[in-house]
Amino acid sequence: MNANQDDNIQETIDAYLNNTLSKTERTAFEKEIETNPKLKEELHIYKALQESFNENDWHTLDSSTYKEDVLKLKKEFKSKDNQDISNTIRTVEQQYFTDSKTQQKRPKRFYKLAIAASIVLCISIGLPFLFNNSLEDHYNTYQDWDTMPSLTEKGTETIASKIEALFNTKDYNGIIKYYEQEVTKETLHPYSLLKIGSAYFHNGNYNKSLEVFDAFIDLNTIDSSRGHWYKLLVYLKQENTAKVKETLDVILSNKVNYNYKEATEISKSIE
Repeated sequence: MNANQDDNIQETIDAYLNNTLSKTERTAFEKEIETNPKLKEELHIYKALQESFNENDWHTLDSSTYKEDVLKLKKEFKSKDNQDISNTIRTVEQQYFTDSKTQQKRPKRFYKLAIAASIVLCISIGLPFLFNNSLEDHYNTYQDWDTMPSLTEKGTETIASKIEALFNTKDYNGIIKYYEQEVTKETLHPYSLLKIGSAYFHNGNYNKSLEVFDAFIDLNTIDSSRGHWYKLLVYLKQENTAKVKETLDVILSNKVNYNYKEATEISKSIE
Protein backbone atom coordinates (compact mmCIF):
# COMPACT_ATOMS: atom_id res chain seq x y z
CA MET A 1 0.00 0.00 0.00
CA ASN A 2 1.50 3.33 -1.04
CA ALA A 3 1.41 6.54 0.97
CA ASN A 4 -1.49 8.06 -0.99
CA GLN A 5 -3.65 4.96 -0.54
CA ASP A 6 -2.75 4.90 3.13
CA ASP A 7 -3.76 8.54 3.59
CA ASN A 8 -7.02 7.92 1.74
CA ILE A 9 -7.90 5.09 4.12
CA GLN A 10 -7.20 7.29 7.14
CA GLU A 11 -9.33 10.08 5.67
CA THR A 12 -12.17 7.62 5.09
CA ILE A 13 -11.91 6.31 8.65
CA ASP A 14 -11.91 9.88 10.00
CA ALA A 15 -14.97 10.71 7.90
CA TYR A 16 -16.72 7.54 9.04
CA LEU A 17 -16.07 8.22 12.72
CA ASN A 18 -17.13 11.86 12.32
CA ASN A 19 -20.30 10.90 10.40
CA THR A 20 -19.42 12.94 7.32
CA LEU A 21 -19.71 10.11 4.77
CA SER A 22 -22.78 9.97 2.55
CA LYS A 23 -25.22 7.14 3.14
CA THR A 24 -23.93 5.29 0.09
CA GLU A 25 -20.28 5.77 1.10
CA ARG A 26 -21.02 4.66 4.65
CA THR A 27 -22.79 1.50 3.50
CA ALA A 28 -19.92 0.63 1.17
CA PHE A 29 -17.33 1.27 3.88
CA GLU A 30 -19.16 -0.90 6.44
CA LYS A 31 -19.43 -3.70 3.89
CA GLU A 32 -15.68 -3.50 3.27
CA ILE A 33 -14.99 -3.60 7.02
CA GLU A 34 -16.75 -6.96 7.27
CA THR A 35 -14.51 -8.49 4.60
CA ASN A 36 -11.23 -6.73 5.40
CA PRO A 37 -9.78 -7.72 8.82
CA LYS A 38 -6.89 -5.24 8.58
CA LEU A 39 -9.26 -2.37 7.88
CA LYS A 40 -11.48 -3.49 10.76
CA GLU A 41 -8.49 -3.52 13.10
CA GLU A 42 -7.43 -0.07 11.88
CA LEU A 43 -10.92 1.24 12.57
CA HIS A 44 -10.85 -0.14 16.13
CA ILE A 45 -7.51 1.55 16.80
CA TYR A 46 -8.68 4.93 15.55
CA LYS A 47 -12.00 4.62 17.32
CA ALA A 48 -10.17 3.93 20.58
CA LEU A 49 -7.87 6.87 19.90
CA GLN A 50 -10.72 9.25 19.16
CA GLU A 51 -12.77 8.21 22.17
CA SER A 52 -9.82 8.38 24.56
CA PHE A 53 -9.34 12.04 23.71
CA ASN A 54 -13.01 12.99 23.60
CA GLU A 55 -14.47 14.05 26.95
CA ASN A 56 -18.04 13.97 25.64
CA ASP A 57 -18.04 10.45 24.22
CA TRP A 58 -16.86 7.69 26.55
CA HIS A 59 -18.35 4.66 24.82
CA THR A 60 -17.05 1.20 25.59
CA LEU A 61 -15.64 -0.74 22.66
CA ASP A 62 -17.15 -4.15 22.08
CA SER A 63 -13.83 -5.72 21.20
CA SER A 64 -12.25 -7.40 24.24
CA THR A 65 -8.89 -6.91 22.54
CA TYR A 66 -8.96 -3.19 23.25
CA LYS A 67 -11.41 -2.93 26.13
CA GLU A 68 -9.05 -3.22 29.11
CA ASP A 69 -6.45 -0.70 27.91
CA VAL A 70 -9.02 1.78 26.62
CA LEU A 71 -11.01 1.72 29.85
CA LYS A 72 -7.83 2.37 31.82
CA LEU A 73 -7.02 5.32 29.57
CA LYS A 74 -10.53 6.71 29.85
CA LYS A 75 -10.35 6.64 33.64
CA GLU A 76 -7.10 8.58 33.63
CA PHE A 77 -8.11 11.08 30.95
CA LYS A 78 -11.30 12.01 32.81
CA SER A 79 -9.25 13.93 35.38
CA LYS A 80 -9.19 17.69 34.80
CA ASP A 81 -5.42 17.94 34.33
CA ASN A 82 -5.28 15.10 31.85
CA GLN A 83 -8.34 16.39 30.00
CA ASP A 84 -6.58 19.73 29.57
CA ILE A 85 -3.66 17.86 28.04
CA SER A 86 -5.90 15.88 25.70
CA ASN A 87 -7.72 19.05 24.60
CA THR A 88 -4.37 20.67 23.83
CA ILE A 89 -3.34 17.68 21.73
CA ARG A 90 -6.61 17.79 19.83
CA THR A 91 -6.21 21.51 19.19
CA VAL A 92 -2.69 20.99 17.86
CA GLU A 93 -3.97 18.14 15.70
CA GLN A 94 -6.69 20.34 14.18
CA GLN A 95 -4.22 23.13 13.49
CA TYR A 96 -1.85 20.64 11.94
CA PHE A 97 -4.43 19.34 9.49
CA THR A 98 -5.59 22.82 8.48
CA ASP A 99 -2.05 23.99 7.75
CA SER A 100 -1.62 23.28 4.05
CA LYS A 101 2.14 23.87 4.17
CA THR A 102 2.55 21.30 6.92
CA GLN A 103 0.38 18.83 5.06
CA GLN A 104 2.77 18.97 2.15
CA LYS A 105 5.70 18.08 4.39
CA ARG A 106 4.18 15.11 6.21
CA PRO A 107 1.31 12.71 5.51
CA LYS A 108 -1.61 12.68 7.92
CA ARG A 109 -0.78 9.18 9.00
CA PHE A 110 2.53 10.37 10.45
CA TYR A 111 0.81 12.59 12.96
CA LYS A 112 -1.94 10.09 13.71
CA LEU A 113 0.61 7.41 14.45
CA ALA A 114 2.58 9.80 16.65
CA ILE A 115 -0.50 10.24 18.85
CA ALA A 116 -1.26 6.52 18.76
CA ALA A 117 2.33 5.79 19.76
CA SER A 118 2.01 8.14 22.71
CA ILE A 119 -1.04 6.22 23.91
CA VAL A 120 0.79 2.91 23.59
CA LEU A 121 3.61 4.46 25.59
CA CYS A 122 1.12 5.53 28.26
CA ILE A 123 -0.11 1.97 28.57
CA SER A 124 3.41 0.53 28.60
CA ILE A 125 5.05 2.68 31.27
CA GLY A 126 2.05 3.98 33.17
CA LEU A 127 0.08 7.17 32.79
CA PRO A 128 1.00 8.54 36.24
CA PHE A 129 4.64 8.84 35.10
CA LEU A 130 3.82 10.85 31.98
CA PHE A 131 1.35 13.16 33.64
CA ASN A 132 3.26 13.68 36.89
CA ASN A 133 0.31 12.61 39.00
CA SER A 134 0.08 13.37 42.70
CA LEU A 135 0.71 10.66 45.27
CA GLU A 136 -3.03 10.24 45.73
CA ASP A 137 -3.35 9.67 41.98
CA HIS A 138 -0.84 6.86 42.36
CA TYR A 139 -2.96 5.51 45.20
CA ASN A 140 -6.03 5.49 42.95
CA THR A 141 -4.08 3.66 40.25
CA TYR A 142 -2.47 0.97 42.39
CA GLN A 143 -4.82 0.41 45.34
CA ASP A 144 -5.87 -3.23 45.54
CA TRP A 145 -7.73 -3.73 48.81
CA ASP A 146 -10.25 -6.03 47.13
CA THR A 147 -7.52 -8.52 46.21
CA MET A 148 -6.49 -9.26 49.78
CA PRO A 149 -6.08 -13.01 50.30
CA SER A 150 -9.18 -14.83 51.47
CA LEU A 151 -9.34 -17.29 54.32
CA THR A 152 -12.08 -19.87 53.97
CA GLU A 153 -12.71 -22.21 56.86
CA LYS A 154 -15.22 -25.03 57.00
CA GLY A 155 -17.36 -25.93 59.98
CA THR A 156 -18.44 -23.64 62.78
CA GLU A 157 -18.03 -19.88 62.61
CA THR A 158 -14.55 -18.72 63.57
CA ILE A 159 -13.05 -15.31 64.23
CA ALA A 160 -11.44 -15.41 60.80
CA SER A 161 -14.66 -16.35 58.98
CA LYS A 162 -16.57 -13.64 60.85
CA ILE A 163 -14.07 -10.96 59.81
CA GLU A 164 -14.02 -12.36 56.28
CA ALA A 165 -17.79 -12.09 55.99
CA LEU A 166 -17.81 -8.50 57.28
CA PHE A 167 -14.98 -7.58 54.90
CA ASN A 168 -16.78 -9.05 51.90
CA THR A 169 -19.78 -6.80 52.60
CA LYS A 170 -17.50 -3.79 53.27
CA ASP A 171 -18.84 -3.53 56.82
CA TYR A 172 -15.73 -1.78 58.12
CA ASN A 173 -17.46 -0.49 61.23
CA GLY A 174 -18.51 -4.04 62.03
CA ILE A 175 -14.94 -5.31 61.66
CA ILE A 176 -13.55 -2.63 63.95
CA LYS A 177 -16.24 -3.15 66.59
CA TYR A 178 -15.74 -6.91 66.53
CA TYR A 179 -11.97 -6.54 66.74
CA GLU A 180 -11.97 -4.04 69.59
CA GLN A 181 -14.59 -5.85 71.69
CA GLU A 182 -14.08 -9.53 70.99
CA VAL A 183 -10.62 -10.17 69.61
CA THR A 184 -6.99 -10.03 70.66
CA LYS A 185 -3.96 -10.19 68.37
CA GLU A 186 -3.04 -13.61 69.68
CA THR A 187 -6.31 -15.14 68.45
CA LEU A 188 -6.12 -13.74 64.91
CA HIS A 189 -5.07 -15.37 61.68
CA PRO A 190 -2.49 -13.12 59.93
CA TYR A 191 -4.78 -12.44 56.96
CA SER A 192 -7.48 -11.24 59.35
CA LEU A 193 -5.04 -8.55 60.49
CA LEU A 194 -4.81 -7.30 56.91
CA LYS A 195 -8.56 -6.92 56.71
CA ILE A 196 -8.70 -5.16 60.08
CA GLY A 197 -5.99 -2.75 58.94
CA SER A 198 -7.98 -2.13 55.77
CA ALA A 199 -11.12 -1.44 57.82
CA TYR A 200 -9.35 1.22 59.89
CA PHE A 201 -7.98 2.74 56.70
CA HIS A 202 -11.39 2.97 55.02
CA ASN A 203 -12.79 4.57 58.15
CA GLY A 204 -10.09 7.23 58.00
CA ASN A 205 -8.10 6.07 61.03
CA TYR A 206 -4.76 5.90 59.21
CA ASN A 207 -2.58 5.70 62.32
CA LYS A 208 -4.46 2.66 63.66
CA SER A 209 -4.34 1.12 60.20
CA LEU A 210 -0.55 1.48 60.10
CA GLU A 211 -0.31 0.02 63.61
CA VAL A 212 -2.21 -3.12 62.54
CA PHE A 213 -0.13 -3.54 59.38
CA ASP A 214 3.01 -3.29 61.51
CA ALA A 215 1.60 -6.05 63.71
CA PHE A 216 1.13 -8.17 60.59
CA ILE A 217 4.73 -7.51 59.50
CA ASP A 218 6.03 -8.40 62.97
CA LEU A 219 4.53 -11.88 62.62
CA ASN A 220 7.33 -12.50 60.11
CA THR A 221 5.34 -14.88 57.93
CA ILE A 222 6.23 -15.76 54.35
CA ASP A 223 3.71 -13.11 53.24
CA SER A 224 4.86 -10.33 55.58
CA SER A 225 5.88 -8.05 52.70
CA ARG A 226 2.19 -7.48 52.00
CA GLY A 227 2.14 -5.36 55.13
CA HIS A 228 4.68 -2.97 53.63
CA TRP A 229 2.61 -2.67 50.45
CA TYR A 230 -0.55 -1.78 52.35
CA LYS A 231 1.40 0.73 54.45
CA LEU A 232 2.56 2.24 51.16
CA LEU A 233 -1.06 2.67 50.07
CA VAL A 234 -1.82 4.49 53.31
CA TYR A 235 1.12 6.86 52.83
CA LEU A 236 0.15 7.47 49.18
CA LYS A 237 -3.36 8.38 50.30
CA GLN A 238 -1.92 10.72 52.94
CA GLU A 239 0.49 12.14 50.31
CA ASN A 240 3.34 11.63 52.75
CA THR A 241 6.30 11.78 50.35
CA ALA A 242 8.98 10.94 52.90
CA LYS A 243 7.16 7.84 54.14
CA VAL A 244 6.28 6.78 50.59
CA LYS A 245 9.95 6.80 49.59
CA GLU A 246 11.00 5.10 52.80
CA THR A 247 8.46 2.29 52.31
CA LEU A 248 9.32 1.92 48.63
CA ASP A 249 12.95 1.37 49.63
CA VAL A 250 11.87 -1.46 51.91
CA ILE A 251 9.75 -3.14 49.22
CA LEU A 252 12.44 -2.71 46.55
CA SER A 253 15.09 -4.25 48.79
CA ASN A 254 13.99 -7.71 47.67
CA LYS A 255 12.51 -8.73 44.31
CA VAL A 256 10.34 -11.40 45.93
CA ASN A 257 8.43 -8.82 47.97
CA TYR A 258 4.74 -8.43 47.24
CA ASN A 259 4.01 -6.07 44.30
CA TYR A 260 7.70 -5.43 43.66
CA LYS A 261 6.95 -4.52 40.02
CA GLU A 262 4.25 -2.02 40.97
CA ALA A 263 6.53 -0.48 43.60
CA THR A 264 9.23 -0.08 40.93
CA GLU A 265 6.80 1.77 38.66
CA ILE A 266 5.76 4.12 41.46
CA SER A 267 9.39 4.72 42.46
CA LYS A 268 10.40 5.67 38.91
CA SER A 269 7.47 8.06 38.56
CA ILE A 270 8.23 10.09 41.69
CA GLU A 271 12.01 10.40 41.26
